[in-house]
Amino acid sequence: MAVTLTMATGVGLLLPAPTANAERFVGTDGEDDIFGTAQVDLIFARGGNDNVFAGAGADIVRGGRGNDLIRLGSPEVASGDRMESANGGPGFDILFGTGARDRMNGQGAGDLLLARSGADELTDGDGRDDLAGGAGRDLIRLKGGGRNRAEGGPQGDFFIVFPDGSEDRIKCGPGRDAVAFRFRREVIDQTTDCEKQVVGPTRRQILRPVNSGT
Repeated sequence: MAVTLTMATGVGLLLPAPTANAERFVGTDGEDDIFGTAQVDLIFARGGNDNVFAGAGADIVRGGRGNDLIRLGSPEVASGDRMESANGGPGFDILFGTGARDRMNGQGAGDLLLARSGADELTDGDGRDDLAGGAGRDLIRLKGGGRNRAEGGPQGDFFIVFPDGSEDRIKCGPGRDAVAFRFRREVIDQTTDCEKQVVGPTRRQILRPVNSGT
C-alpha cells in the first residue's frame, strides 16, 4: 500500500500499491483521504478529519477520532445479500450507505447517518444524532444520549428506543412501521405516522412491520 503525504497540508492519501490487491488500510493521526478497492476492505481511519471512500466490496470501516466522512461502497444498487459496516468514532461523522445492506453506528458525538435502498441497521451514538433509513425495510436503534431524530422510509421500518433521559423524535414515514420502547416510554419521546407502538421488552417478531398489502 502506497501512502503519499502532502507536506503543506499534512493530508495523507492512501491508495493501493499498483502490484498489490490491497484489502487493509490504516490511516494516520492527520487528515486522510482513504480509497478502498473493489475487494473486501478493512479500513481504520484513526485520528484526524478523514474522508473515506470504501469502494465496491463488502467493507468494514472504523472512523476513529476526528470528524469523518464515510461513504460505503458503490452508490449503485448492489446484488446479493452482502453487508457493509461503518463505525463513526468519537467525533462528528457523516456516514453514507449504499444500495446494499448496511450496518452503520454513530458512536461518539452527534452524527448523521444516511442509508439508501437496502435493508439497513442504523444505531445512534452518545451525541445528538440524525438517522434516515432510506428506501429499504430498516432496523433503527436509538440507544445513546442526546436529542436524536430518526426518520423511516417508504417501506415498513422497525424502531427500538432505549430510555436515555433525552428527547427523541421519530418520524416513521409512509410505510407500515413499528416502534418498541424498551422497558418504559419517556414522556418526551415523540412519534408520528407509526402504525404500531409497544412499551416493554416485547419480542421483535411480534413487532416486525408487515407489508402494506397485508
